[in-house]
Amino acid sequence: MALLGRLRGCPGGDSGAAARDVRHEVTDAEKSRLTGYIPLLVGSVAFFAIFQSQFTVVAVYADQRADLSLFKWVLEPAQVQSFNPAFIIIFAPLFAAAWTKLGERQWASATKFGVANIIIGLSLFIFLPYVGKGEQSTPLVVLVVILFLFTIGELFLSPVGNSLATKVAPQAFKSRLFAVWLMSVSMGTALSGVLGSLYNPDDAAAERTFFLTLSAITIVLGVFLIAIRRWVVRKFADIR
Repeated sequence: MALLGRLRGCPGGDSGAAARDVRHEVTDAEKSRLTGYIPLLVGSVAFFAIFQSQFTVVAVYADQRADLSLFKWVLEPAQVQSFNPAFIIIFAPLFAAAWTKLGERQWASATKFGVANIIIGLSLFIFLPYVGKGEQSTPLVVLVVILFLFTIGELFLSPVGNSLATKVAPQAFKSRLFAVWLMSVSMGTALSGVLGSLYNPDDAAAERTFFLTLSAITIVLGVFLIAIRRWVVRKFADIR
């Protein structure tokens, strides 16, 4: 946040000549955009904390609980990770075409971030009917649906975040704000590892609490981001 403070030219940023130069170079409009960007960074951290669980919690689940039969074949647990990139290849062009066609009528960035968090939060509810069950108790199609929702959430948030980081950045510091955006992804990834260490598939009550808690947090955050979308748009001024 000290870096954001420096970019916004706030007293909380680093002192010295560099900070004074930033205050002179960053305009009031750019400071406003940075302020509006902060809640989206929080949404990014929360989203990627769940999204990256496909390499921790979902990987453990695929290994210990899923029936990986696919027609006449039986998949290896690691092969379950192939569904997400396959869905990205299929659906990314459709999202790009939709946003291009909608133009100014498309959802605001805060709405997209909010919807992404709601989708990924809802996806965790799909685990609940299979909580506490034994090996090969969860059909492969369940994991496919969950990873499909993960991907749809990612397509709402990740490309938008990449683009937005350069749009709201002060002209003199575009690369720095993009680094802040990547830091939010990294923070979410690190948090995902911490959450993965708390997942206990051997305790049904703990497993249910794990999924319900993460679902509730991300859904509430998603609703909050949608609720403040007009405030964010005002802060962004000419950027949606």
